[in-house]
Amino acid sequence: MHSPQLKADGYCVFGLNYGGTNTGPFHQIGDMRVSAQQVGDYVDEILAATDADRVDIVGHSQGGLVPLYYINRLGGASKVGTMIGVAAATNGISAYGMLNLLAGHPQAKDLVGRAIPAVDDGTAGSAFVAETGVDGMTRPEVEYATVSSRSDLVVQLSESQLPPGPNVSNVVVQDFCAENLTNHGTMVYDDTTLRIVRNLLDPATAVTPGCHAVAPLP
Repeated sequence: MHSPQLKADGYCVFGLNYGGTNTGPFHQIGDMRVSAQQVGDYVDEILAATDADRVDIVGHSQGGLVPLYYINRLGGASKVGTMIGVAAATNGISAYGMLNLLAGHPQAKDLVGRAIPAVDDGTAGSAFVAETGVDGMTRPEVEYATVSSRSDLVVQLSESQLPPGPNVSNVVVQDFCAENLTNHGTMVYDDTTLRIVRNLLDPATAVTPGCHAVAPLP
């Protein structure tokens, strides 16, 4: 997301590269359980540095799933105030059935899992997703939101959104602006999406998101 705008709003903004492996300079490809612990360790560093009681987390794609594991399985519920997933892989993704087809072929699945563990963990129906959802995907002491696009060709709405609840908001960009066809990659730069995120972080200062045509592909 556009951290300079969040900083201008008065937030103390931190960013984390997690999920790397020993095979190269890439991030968010490693075991998601390890990634979730890395998120937790970083949260502890932020709390110590700022003397805050809780952090708010805004994550894109995989960043809408890994923090849920941290919250639900690693004690993060007492340290997170608001969790917002943008184009979030909340329930794992199927890639329109392709990843589930891969999961049905053990040799191919194991090969991909060794090279990029996050693909295995982030597939809809995976053991990681099931573990994350034990006792439900949300916890009552945390506020949750997802921001999704019907033009997202990577994550479908049903894969992105959280179960309804009093502390859950599932927002769709096109409900504010039908001609904004922002997609999975462009949502992090989209001004309507960012305005929605800012409103969710601070409802007291909410401003109606602007609306203009956005092409479905960059």
